[in-house]
Amino acid sequence: MPFIETEINGIRYGQLIHPTTNPETLNKAYSNGCIGTKEGDAWVVYYYAPIGTKIQIRYDLNGTDTKDKSLLLKDIYNLK
Repeated sequence: MPFIETEINGIRYGQLIHPTTNPETLNKAYSNGCIGTKEGDAWVVYYYAPIGTKIQIRYDLNGTDTKDKSLLLKDIYNLK
């Protein structure tokens, strides 16, 4: 699985979009700066967003758990 390095305002900071090595961290505020995905989701990004494709990362606080129950995630960036 290739990793995709993110670029913000023309600067590469070293964060990546890649499958997580710890699936327990998905849908949680847990990261060392990378965007952890399910493996299948990372392949979708890789195949449908070739190098140079601009993508928008959205920080949604409303989500669902594995049983489709509504969740309100913690706002770790204090975006109100």
